Amino acid sequence: MTNAGNCVINAQTLKSITSANLARLMGITPQQVMRLRKQKNIKLHTMEHLCEIFDMTLDEFVNLD
Repeated sequence: MTNAGNCVINAQTLKSITSANLARLMGITPQQVMRLRKQKNIKLHTMEHLCEIFDMTLDEFVNLD
């Protein structure tokens, strides 16, 4: 099973997006980004939003784990 938090971390590294910048792009707080990075499961609509920000498909995103 894919660990969504690892996908977020790896996508951030791949795309050089800081947690503060990701929070701004998502309209959430940096603390919420840190929680996302630790979660094993993320809601589908949140994953789709992350994929838009990281400019990747859902398949590419989940394969980052």
